[in-house]
Amino acid sequence: YASLPIDGVNAINASGALMPNLATNFAGISASVSPPPPVPPQPAQPRATTSSAPRSRAGMPALKARLMKPPPSTRAWPSAAS
Repeated sequence: YASLPIDGVNAINASGALMPNLATNFAGISASVSPPPPVPPQPAQPRATTSSAPRSRAGMPALKARLMKPPPSTRAWPSAAS
């Protein structure tokens, strides 16, 4: 297509003509989709300053142990040796 409507209320039909974005179900009931309201601008947030101090690694051994833990068994039935 050369260009698609981006206004949120129009669509193009099979012949390429502009038309309202109207959907019709098998029962013949039609509905149109309205565009959402514009998002108001947000005030600028001050940037957080980063510290050059090293981060604490107190919880790292426990985290590493959890990450290295093998996954649980995926067998559906226990083996005969169980």
